[in-house]
Amino acid sequence: MRAQGDLRSLATAALLPQRDAREQYPAAFTQALWGTSDPYVLQLWRAGAGHCSLGSRCIEVPEQRWSQAEPANLLAWLPTNADAAVLTPAQWHGIANARYVRSHLQEGQLLLLDLMSATPPSLELAEGLEMLKRHPLFRQDRRSLRTLVQLCTKPEAKQLHRDACLHAASLFWHAAQPSLQDPGGALRLADELGAREQALWASRRKAWLERPSASRMQSLEASAPSSACGGLAARRQSLLDRAGSESVAGAATGLNSRLAP
Repeated sequence: MRAQGDLRSLATAALLPQRDAREQYPAAFTQALWGTSDPYVLQLWRAGAGHCSLGSRCIEVPEQRWSQAEPANLLAWLPTNADAAVLTPAQWHGIANARYVRSHLQEGQLLLLDLMSATPPSLELAEGLEMLKRHPLFRQDRRSLRTLVQLCTKPEAKQLHRDACLHAASLFWHAAQPSLQDPGGALRLADELGAREQALWASRRKAWLERPSASRMQSLEASAPSSACGGLAARRQSLLDRAGSESVAGAATGLNSRLAP
């Protein structure tokens, strides 16, 4: 991946496990990282700074760089550590005026799946798929709503920023990416903020309670065969489902055909 030479590939490679983390990155990488406005690179680096393999040379890009580059994205305004965070008025303003919630982390999975597309079923491929599935970088999305809940259920936030928090909950309710979808979590946050009986949230709760049950599908998935090639295919499919990206699915079509049992 480092051989690709572009900023996205270099940033992704720097934040993933490596057999030899001592290899030097070009000086231009640091300059480009500080100067970029690419939302993928900024989200990746902010989410993964604690996991990077550069050791003492890990580059800390200011958290606000992402919100400056993509102010309409709610995720860009959420802190990485809700427990210790005290949001500034500018951050609350950003949350209140965000227009969508979108994660770019699946684009890193796309980059890596492109590299894996030429790898036949093997232990190396299995390890790569497992890394894509379990690496903390690619599990960040699941924590986003929990971060919002932690922020918005603090007494001061309930009193001063209730409208902003309900707006953010609505954005999560409408989230298009499977990795960000948690309608039940959005409803629970609305309940915490005293909006349970409001017409909008009451209608959403009704729709949620009347949704088709997913229990049978989950049961079928749990009983799926896990033979060597089939097991790799299932893990790859799980990754693609979580990424929720048509571009990711398209890039992995060739890999899917080779892994089919």
